[in-house]
Amino acid sequence: MEENNSRWTTQVGTEAKKSLNIAAPMIVTNLIYFAIIMSSLMFVGHLGVLELSSAALGNSMASVLGFTMMLGLASGLETLCGQAYGAKQYHLLGLYYQTSVLVLVCFAVLLSFLWWNMGPLLLFIGQQENISRQTTIYLRALLPALFAAAVTHPTIKFLQSQNVVLPVMVCCVTTFAVHIPLCYFLVFKAAGFLGAAWSISIAYWLILLQLLAYVAYSTGTRKERTWTGFTRPKLTTIYLYLRIAIPSAFMIIVQFWAFELLVLLSGLLPNPERELSLLSICLNTGGIMFTLPFGLSAASSTRVSNELGAYNGRGAKLATKVVVGMSIIQTSAVASVMMALQSKWGLAFSNDPQVVHDTASIMPLLALAVFLDGIQGPLGGVLRGCGLQDPATIVTIFAFYGIGVPSAVLFSFYFKWGAKGLFGGCVCGTTTQLLLISLLVLFINWDKQVEKVWKGVRENEEGANSTQSYMSGNIQEPLLLA
Repeated sequence: MEENNSRWTTQVGTEAKKSLNIAAPMIVTNLIYFAIIMSSLMFVGHLGVLELSSAALGNSMASVLGFTMMLGLASGLETLCGQAYGAKQYHLLGLYYQTSVLVLVCFAVLLSFLWWNMGPLLLFIGQQENISRQTTIYLRALLPALFAAAVTHPTIKFLQSQNVVLPVMVCCVTTFAVHIPLCYFLVFKAAGFLGAAWSISIAYWLILLQLLAYVAYSTGTRKERTWTGFTRPKLTTIYLYLRIAIPSAFMIIVQFWAFELLVLLSGLLPNPERELSLLSICLNTGGIMFTLPFGLSAASSTRVSNELGAYNGRGAKLATKVVVGMSIIQTSAVASVMMALQSKWGLAFSNDPQVVHDTASIMPLLALAVFLDGIQGPLGGVLRGCGLQDPATIVTIFAFYGIGVPSAVLFSFYFKWGAKGLFGGCVCGTTTQLLLISLLVLFINWDKQVEKVWKGVRENEEGANSTQSYMSGNIQEPLLLA
């Protein structure tokens, strides 16, 4: 009995180490991306109210109708590349990676037309003409960042699925060190508020170029040949990718869009400036805190997909238990710290005594939201690792648009709870999402999941063997499946 307990403890410790090796660098990576946007906005804030409003709105629209969509679409690689890597079908990773880049660049082209002509949409949703005009100019300057993101996110997912995340973190850290002085120069010495957009674009491209250089270099130094030259993705591969990527995108953007909708609703409340300030504090705090479960989500999707691809359902189940356990510990600690700082947290955002008081009153609700989201994130990663994006997307849509948003409207407009009611609706949506996603994970049949994954890997292998490499002039030899 003691021997079994010791073996189980060793397995848990080994799995926890593997998960942390993925999660920690991805947490830093996500923080850097968040800091690049926020630091640019902080510099613009010293130029004037119009500049700050236009840049803030521009960043918000870019996230809603650009960067978040790129991240969501690239998440399809967590399933496909992760499972192929676990199955040791290494050449499939390069094929999926190129397919993802092709798809995302096409989406970026479509979105660029929207960004270039954003003015009428902003006027339609009630923005002032001068803010709409300046925001459109800002988005046009930010277009290079959109195309960089279309390649960067697939590259990060391509490396993440191989458990290669430390170089990603290093690329982001070195870029951020350059970004701060560059942004200062562009904003205050060269281009005004447009300098913020240019500095973000330059930062995104610096990250991308470093990552591409690493991918090119590492193919010659690593045993796993996951990059075998440029290929012509078949229509069947593109269809396969879209079938996984679109639900993956909806898993992320549906929740994000719900929060943005609540920001718009806050403008309809009495005293909208105060209510919007309070809601913004909640959403910004939640955004910062979500960088922790974001890393664990990356770890869960990678570990589960790798183990399933390796025909190891028991290992995938263990990875799920370990990451969820880690997420509960981590989110409990974060929520406890937030409650300890309940009366002080508002001072980080405002010196207004009323804002500080309102923030303190909403902190228990905010801590609960952070706790729930901190567990839901890694569970969502498990579902992506299994390729169960379809039911997860249905759950997310129902949770936020069937429960969350209606509850927010009821609490804030009928019961007159203001921003606290709007955020309370978010918590209702998150609670529903967590309960339903937990049930999905709880009822996973790991043996059947392994069979499903390997059936898919075999089919994809057969399709890949007919894909010619037009750079090297040869066909990748099939790998034997054990």
